[in-house]
Amino acid sequence: MRSLPLLLALAAAPAWSQDRHPCGIDAASVRHDTFDPDLRLPAGAVPAGTRVRLRLQVAQGDLSAARVRLWDARRGQERFVDMVWDGEHDQSDVLDWWRADVDTGPAPTVLHYLFELTDVEAGCPTTRRWYVDEDPRFTGGGAGVVVDQAETRSFQITAHAPGFTTPAWLQEAVIYQIFPDRFRDGDPGNDRPADSFHYGGGTIRRSLGEAWNTEVCDPAGRGGPPCPGHGSSDFFGGDLDGITARIEDASSSGWG
Repeated sequence: MRSLPLLLALAAAPAWSQDRHPCGIDAASVRHDTFDPDLRLPAGAVPAGTRVRLRLQVAQGDLSAARVRLWDARRGQERFVDMVWDGEHDQSDVLDWWRADVDTGPAPTVLHYLFELTDVEAGCPTTRRWYVDEDPRFTGGGAGVVVDQAETRSFQITAHAPGFTTPAWLQEAVIYQIFPDRFRDGDPGNDRPADSFHYGGGTIRRSLGEAWNTEVCDPAGRGGPPCPGHGSSDFFGGDLDGITARIEDASSSGWG
């Protein structure tokens, strides 16, 4: 490990930065992973007021500066935290580690974050890239990807109320999440008829017929019977009566 002083971010490249990837940023070497304790600690949801250490792994000498862009969902505020070269953590001859300590603030919130990377080298145009969440469908977790334009695909930190504990009745409980419209039609009398108007525009339709167990169609055409153009107008009629009836059926059969 090189015994160099810790330098402040925006003037922050290590002294041996002349060896860095020429005229650009080596995207394949950039890495952050919300599940890796070397790259984020602590992981997962944290009490409000916690300082979360974020690390970024890059090719050795590849960056002149880096910072974390944060969006506080509760306050509707953007802020930036400069990263510094993490010499104490750097044990590699081919990689650098950068770090930033993020204060979640005193109140519960969700912080969305991504990384802004900058490379300044004599004889080369300034390079700026962003490291964002690879797949935000999984609530901002896991690894990311380098992109050429700023965007909002973000990792996230959930900061919950300090002192919160899971109620005893909920611990080790089994929880079912259901989609009422597709679960059970307990009262056919309240079903909206096909071709009636709905608030999203267009008309209501019943998916491929009236039979309850008819296969659900797929507006995107990626699987199942296709029904293009019906992503928000395809209803089955499931309701609270259907849920209540199923609970009663389960109770009488001795389970649930």
